[in-house]
Amino acid sequence: MDIRNYVKILCLVSVFSLSLILIVAYFTGNLLISIIIGSLADSIQIATYIIWILRKEVSLEKVPQRVEEIHHFITYEKKESEAKERLISKLINEGVVREEELYSLIRNKEIILAFPYGEGLRSSIKSTVGYKRQPLANLLEKLRFVRVTRVQNLMVAFTDNLPKNLRNIENLNYFIKKQLPEDWKLISEKIKQRFPASQYPKKFEKWRTGEKFSVMYILAKSLAHEFLIDFINKETFTDEFKKHIWKSIDRRELRKVIKRKRHKVKEIISKISVDFLLSNVPRRIRDKIVENEEKLKDTLGIKIFTDYRLIDKEELTQVLTEIIPRVNKEDLERFSSTIIQESQSCYDLLNELGISLEP
Repeated sequence: MDIRNYVKILCLVSVFSLSLILIVAYFTGNLLISIIIGSLADSIQIATYIIWILRKEVSLEKVPQRVEEIHHFITYEKKESEAKERLISKLINEGVVREEELYSLIRNKEIILAFPYGEGLRSSIKSTVGYKRQPLANLLEKLRFVRVTRVQNLMVAFTDNLPKNLRNIENLNYFIKKQLPEDWKLISEKIKQRFPASQYPKKFEKWRTGEKFSVMYILAKSLAHEFLIDFINKETFTDEFKKHIWKSIDRRELRKVIKRKRHKVKEIISKISVDFLLSNVPRRIRDKIVENEEKLKDTLGIKIFTDYRLIDKEELTQVLTEIIPRVNKEDLERFSSTIIQESQSCYDLLNELGISLEP
């Protein structure tokens, strides 16, 4: 049972007990009974506090100490959601589904908003340590937070896209306070190497010592059904924010939208190119494969892009060898695996959305 439920139950019992004190004291005038009931209520209040503290300590102990501990979770989830993201983007670009329709499908989601402010890492320092953003924003980005607009620091993440032990505001805050100083230390070490005191005695001293590092931030968590996205006249959300939404849409809800426009969706999807399956393949290789797509389809008997899932990897690799002969076999096998796996993912997703591409 969630700690909040424990607290609610115990508080209700406490209120009930205190009510009994008043009733008993009023009708009987018996002070001893009133004291006993009062002591019981006090004990319950103390127990409530102790349980809350203990649960909080246990919860915080389970919070990962470093970003690396959650990297596997995030990488796996990201890979799993890529097919859905690309499919929804395709339907939007083709005008089948309006963005406003999709925004309404996430109102049952919990979301965490983060607003980091005041770090002020210089551009020269950021480029030195390889950061595109300020340290806290960089850390939040690793946790799959995304910026909402290009001109503000506001970042968001749907709670079910985060590791379970970071979906609680206190746990997330605890993690930030543990990890961010570690990141600052690494930055300081790099600054010492790039801007040593012997050459820059004063200019970077506060960064080298860590004295310059500071940050303010706000974390807020919405309740389910208490979150919405909308705009008037023109929206300027970042692409990463919109993709974050596409990944988070419940597939049952998306299926309802798709069902109303099944024929149009089927028509568009039946024309999807092999390029749809090559998002993780280098551009020069991808262009060459797309350029020779008809040869690929004729040789392998491909009718629609989800048919690639049925092709033997060695057979596909052999055809790719003829199309891009100067690439080593190991890379070609990896490209073949990508095509087959992505084709299977798309096939599974389309089935889940009630879209059959069978003639």
